[in-house]
Amino acid sequence: MRGFYATTELDAITELTYLTADIAAGVSAITVKDTNGFAKDKYIIIGRLGDEGTEIVKISATVSSKTSLTVATTSYAHKSDDPISLIRFNQRKLYRSTDSGVTYSLLETKDIEVDNPSGTYFEDTNGVNSYYYKCTYYNVQEVMETDIADSIAMSGEDHDVSITEIREEAGFKDNPYITDDLIYQKRAEAEAEVQSMVDLPDPIPDLVKQIIRDLAVGRLWVKNYNNISLDQSMGYQRLKETRKILDDLVKKYKVTGVTSKNVFGSLGYQTCEEYDDITDFSEEPKFSIHEEF
Repeated sequence: MRGFYATTELDAITELTYLTADIAAGVSAITVKDTNGFAKDKYIIIGRLGDEGTEIVKISATVSSKTSLTVATTSYAHKSDDPISLIRFNQRKLYRSTDSGVTYSLLETKDIEVDNPSGTYFEDTNGVNSYYYKCTYYNVQEVMETDIADSIAMSGEDHDVSITEIREEAGFKDNPYITDDLIYQKRAEAEAEVQSMVDLPDPIPDLVKQIIRDLAVGRLWVKNYNNISLDQSMGYQRLKETRKILDDLVKKYKVTGVTSKNVFGSLGYQTCEEYDDITDFSEEPKFSIHEEF
């Protein structure tokens, strides 16, 4: 699995003006300081790039006023003096190469995530270290795409638990307010926690994948329901139970060889054997799962 951000480059953004009045979500008429350079069927960013609530909308009518624009219905409220930027594109396209960058094929198309300071997040659930990726910009209205040859090839980050898996396990599959960026952050925290205690082989066991997923879910629940005691308790309980499994993994088991059965399930490449009761655990051990003791 490979994941990475496609940053929104500033040269994709041209004209700039500002709102002159607050607007609510669900409106199509906005007032601005100056409409010079703006035109019908062009895309604009309302808000500061990377801020929560920033969005892309299309200008839906001829621009005949110097201080007002008619746009597709807004999804969020915005404040007076928020910037309005003209952006040349509204989507990113992800291409993948499985032959060391010789040829690329389209893998996914996503709307540009202008509310994410890191850019638009892509994840290839079947990606491996040898794959390369390129991203282009695309304008749906004008059917215009940047040249893939101008894109820089990248290999992405390696993850064993997908954003989708964590989202579904947490019950946020259809929740648009739980962003991929937030889940990405919580997954990174979970991965760091596990890696601080265990040196992982490649591929990692299914149990460790489950631990990473459940730590991320617990962190999401605590973050998202921080004012709701029941759900917050669920988050802390999920973390407590998952950390107990991780602690047992570190304290009680060691890898002894290659067999078909082990504490991780029938993975076919390692087995775990419990220490005897006289083993001293006064110090927190750190060991490699693939290492024989």
